[in-house]
Amino acid sequence: MATPTTTSAWSVREIDPTSFNGLALKESVPLPKLGDYDVLVQIEAVSLNYRELAIPRGLYPFAMSLPVVPGSDSSGIAVAVGPKVTKISKGDRVYTLFNELHQAGEITPEGVGSGLGGAVDGTLRNYGVFPEHGLVQAPQSLSAIEASTLTCAPLTAWNALYGLQSKTVRAVAAGATVVATTSSNDKVDALKKLGASHVVNYREIPNWGEAARALTPKGLGFDHILEIGGAASIAQSLKGIKLGSVITIIGFLTSSDTQPALMEALNHLCIVRGIFVGSKVQFEEMNRAIDSIKLRPVVESKIFSFEEVKEAYQYQWDRKNFGKVVIQVGNKPEACTVRIYGWFPSLDICSSDSAGFGESITVSSLLKEIELVAVDHIKTTATVILDGRVPGRELLQRDAVLGKDVGTRDALLDKVKGIAVIYHIGFVVVVSRCLW
Repeated sequence: MATPTTTSAWSVREIDPTSFNGLALKESVPLPKLGDYDVLVQIEAVSLNYRELAIPRGLYPFAMSLPVVPGSDSSGIAVAVGPKVTKISKGDRVYTLFNELHQAGEITPEGVGSGLGGAVDGTLRNYGVFPEHGLVQAPQSLSAIEASTLTCAPLTAWNALYGLQSKTVRAVAAGATVVATTSSNDKVDALKKLGASHVVNYREIPNWGEAARALTPKGLGFDHILEIGGAASIAQSLKGIKLGSVITIIGFLTSSDTQPALMEALNHLCIVRGIFVGSKVQFEEMNRAIDSIKLRPVVESKIFSFEEVKEAYQYQWDRKNFGKVVIQVGNKPEACTVRIYGWFPSLDICSSDSAGFGESITVSSLLKEIELVAVDHIKTTATVILDGRVPGRELLQRDAVLGKDVGTRDALLDKVKGIAVIYHIGFVVVVSRCLW
């Protein structure tokens, strides 16, 4: 494939406080020449933050110039690299660093001025040329869609928790108890499933700071509060904080004409810390943790196409999402591979081609059932083969070549899991070269 010289790109052309009509899609935008230390990235997926919604509505509190390509979070494939690039190779999956010049330590004014989708053009485009230092290798355990969610929100949370080591590690090491806030009771069960011990609805309980504080041991308050609301909610966070602890301001979802006085921090003997995402060093630390514990981001099941950017913005603006809203930029791969590995408890049973549990079922019929499940969810056909041995077990391998109409990995996994339980088999599903 010839190296592209142009790209399609979304742009914030003007501010419109009532809609997202200030967004426009431009075709054949020239790409800059690849420099010695640059990487040309084919963008696969972009996820949205509140910042993306705030900019075209005129709600972003920081100075910036228009027009600008929006988006900071993305994953993609390196399709060309400059001659002096050393850490990224052609074909690597990478994702973007929010502030390209924030490499390590505390952020500098230069770092603040290098934010994608604000100070400089962002990621809502098919291709982009980025400096090597502005890219990070994607975790091996995540798909492109999952990896596209890590640039801003997860890294900000990582920085909030670990940026002040002496103040936060004690609580984390002891096994932190999490209390979450929400505006919707529909999200309570999902938050608890993700690990929240308690959930407080701040629409039903306006004085939620004291209500949340009452849930802490002896009512002393929280060791650490991640404040995403901003001006209208910081007063409640101050009511909930424990003496000598930390409030990290990481968002600006709300506005207010009245805000707590600066001296409130002294009254509560707490640290109030504002952060702007995180550094590349912190990003790489977070990725190692993600791969180590196989942590998976929560992604909204509805994935938007590149042409549906305005719809994606509106979907998040209307608060219809629970997980991250993702826009799939590139087409799905023409082909990708799913391998379903299953094994029976006994090699003899496999060899005799009969499972022997209750009603008789042959290996071939079991594989056929798995194949039907896969066909139902990934809309494809594939050949099932016996392949290789593991100690004491016959390994059954099914390779599926996927077309463009694919379901989700989780849906496929759940169906195969159901078969495994019924027929007493173990299984592993390995997905490669798929957006999901």
